[in-house]
Parts: sequence; structure tokens; C-alpha cells
Amino acid sequence: MTLRQFASFVALASITTGGCRSSPDAASSGSSGPDGARQLDQVKSMAGTWYLADASEEDAPTAIYRVVANETAVEERLFPGQAKEMITMYFIDDGRLTLTHFCALGNQPTMAAVAGDDDEINFEFVAITDLDSPASQHMHEHTLEFHEDPDRVDSTWILWNDGMEAERRRFPLRRRTSTDD
Repeated sequence: MTLRQFASFVALASITTGGCRSSPDAASSGSSGPDGARQLDQVKSMAGTWYLADASEEDAPTAIYRVVANETAVEERLFPGQAKEMITMYFIDDGRLTLTHFCALGNQPTMAAVAGDDDEINFEFVAITDLDSPASQHMHEHTLEFHEDPDRVDSTWILWNDGMEAERRRFPLRRRTSTDD
């Protein structure tokens, strides 16, 4: 089964369990879709080590962003070095900013950016691998909200369970530079 066939299967299963509101294609079918290259540049600008905005000096980083693969992708390490560490890869697929999240839950959702405000990137569910059933827990949506201060970003992850939103986790992040450490 190809990834596209699997995505169709999961989307259909989500609809039958009351889940999926719309597909990313439907959400971005307006006059113009998101600008994947510009959005990838926004994510690239996050390269560095990020902490919760109210973290103390002793706290471990919340995320580390690294530009990789000849500047065609960004690796995000959430909770680096911890048991619940997760990796998210951001990249362009067919002109759209796309991510695959390698989750501590043991599944790998793929999401694509949809049209929105210039100061945020909203990702909606496309497909997933290693999901026990369409109703199993998985990350289903993600938003990066950029601020005027380039060292400040809000990251929100939305967990679904039983075909609907179960939890929304917002991480207000601040990048620390070498002079901050």
C-alpha cells in the first residue's frame, strides 16, 4: 500500500469515526496555497536551542532545531535526551511545507501546512504509519506561531484520541544564544 493510499484509508476511517474535519487539500484550495519555501525558511530561522519561556537556567532544553540535508530539511528534537524524546522533520513535498513527527507514542503522523497568517504555520493531518487503529492516540495538528522577537516562538501540538481532539499542548519557547547561557 502506498503512502497516498494509506492516507486515503486513514482519512476515510477518521470520517467514519467522527474525526477528520477536512483534508489539507480542501483547506488550501482557495485562490492560493501556502508558500512552502517561505515557510521552510521560517522554520530554518529557528535553528538553535529553545527552552520554555519561563525556564530557569538549570532547566533542560525543550527543543533543538537543526538545518540538515543540504538545507532542504529541519530536524526538531523535542525533549532532547529524555525518555520521551521525539523527532520531527520539516521538509518540502510537492511545494508544500510538510512534517513527519516521530512520536513517543510509537506512530509517525505526517502533516502539511495550510494557508494562514504570515506569522504562523498551521499543519493539518495527511497520513500516519504504525497506528494501531484509526481511533488510537496520535498527534493530528501542529502550529508554529512566530513573534516579532526572533528568539520567541509558540509551538502547539494537538493530540487526537477516539477520532477527536483530546489534548492541546502549547509550548511558549525562547531561544537561548551562547551569551544567554
